[in-house]
Amino acid sequence: MTCNYFQEQLVTCADRADEEGAFKLKNCDSPSRFEKRRKGLPKWIITYYGSLMGAAVALPIVASVGTVCFYFSPGSGLSVLPLHLSRSWNALLSGIILTVVATFIFALLRCPFATAEGANRYCYGQLKSRQSQLKVRLGIKENMDGMPFFTPLCTMKQATGWSKAEGSSLSALRDAYTAYEDVCHLLCQADSGLQWVTGAGYLNAWELIHRAEEALIEVEPVETIVREAMHDQQAIENSSIKNCDGLLKKLKEAIKNLDADANVSVNEHQRDKNHAKLQQTQEQQRKLLTQPIPRHNNAHSDDIPLLSDTPTKSADEKDKRRVRGVLRDVRHTLTTYRDSKRQGLVRARNHLLMLIALTGVTTYMLLCIPILLDQYWALLAATAFYLTGTVTGLFGRLYHESSNHCHITDDYGLFTARLIAIPLLSGLAGIGGVLVISALPALSGNQNPNMSTTFTLTLPSLFAAAIFGFTPNLLIKSFQQRTQEYESALKSSEASGTVVPH
Repeated sequence: MTCNYFQEQLVTCADRADEEGAFKLKNCDSPSRFEKRRKGLPKWIITYYGSLMGAAVALPIVASVGTVCFYFSPGSGLSVLPLHLSRSWNALLSGIILTVVATFIFALLRCPFATAEGANRYCYGQLKSRQSQLKVRLGIKENMDGMPFFTPLCTMKQATGWSKAEGSSLSALRDAYTAYEDVCHLLCQADSGLQWVTGAGYLNAWELIHRAEEALIEVEPVETIVREAMHDQQAIENSSIKNCDGLLKKLKEAIKNLDADANVSVNEHQRDKNHAKLQQTQEQQRKLLTQPIPRHNNAHSDDIPLLSDTPTKSADEKDKRRVRGVLRDVRHTLTTYRDSKRQGLVRARNHLLMLIALTGVTTYMLLCIPILLDQYWALLAATAFYLTGTVTGLFGRLYHESSNHCHITDDYGLFTARLIAIPLLSGLAGIGGVLVISALPALSGNQNPNMSTTFTLTLPSLFAAAIFGFTPNLLIKSFQQRTQEYESALKSSEASGTVVPH
């Protein structure tokens, strides 16, 4: 008897060593792949490049303002430039040089905002909080640089409450550890550069955290999984996910299979209730039929047993593992839905910034025409029309924002992008409105107006610039309505409570 006991202990230790070795073998290449990522450009160059690309969006706008100021100034440009240049060329070159120098200096000053923490402090705080939760749930300790120590498998099993009898998966635990390691690298080592300026880094971090939390569904105890599943149920019920009813049905059945005593609100037809009662009756009958089997096996120990307990336990483990997989798939659908809405917000913001940059380049090219033609008074009047349209456009934007009640805590800089776009678009619309009003007499056969007569400071022209300056708000409003769909979808798929936010 003692010999058999020691043999069983040796086999158990050998199996545990094999599991530890397999886990270490699978993750031993992690330091090497991260070391490869570290090699390359210095971190300060990556940070400055990201800051420069973020500042380059406003480069045409700054160039336009600087060129106009130099053109109207008494000196007509920088004193370091050759004095034999004309007034127009001196103003253009001075504006370009000053803009380039100011952009490089400004990019240097805003380098802290090209990092994961500085680009979006609220989102970064949420990511670090979820990372800390994962670290506690996995039982991982970190180095001074934020990267995790190698954690033995037995330590993570103990921290997560891993139990083979409850259908926990060892491969899912490996998936959670790998995803957590990638999150640490992203937030601690690759925490600067263009990906954080554009918002792509935050989206990647959210996806990695969600993959780790989804994997833990197949690892942690049943009580924790059921509590989180009920939280997912509330989030799905409030959302507009496609096939919402099918997901809820799968989720409720999975919760009942894991814990029959779970308080799940089932809003199904009476047919489903009868089906549940029928399953309960069949389970009771199965237990009654299997009760005589152990007595028969004990009385006829030399014969082949009618039914062994091992296959039943194995079947229960497989069923629980299958149910955990269903819960993981449902969670994956929910988090993918929310991640897609975040991607929509970031994509809308980046597209709007690209529109601002292209519009700024076009505005500067149009500005160069009257400057090179040396139309001083026409350019002065056009500047007044531009400012008039800008002011009315900002007032219109203020009115729309004050009446808009559908805001989420973090829109990934979309509001700021809309605020930058309004002065640029409204100013151009104001000048365009003056051109339209001045061209109306030509449609009736009158003499065609020229630039000197069109761009003249008159009260009707200023009024036209103010009216047309308000029109870009209609374009921004339709754009805002599409983005509000993403915001509403994110808000509706949030569940009350503090279990695990998605």
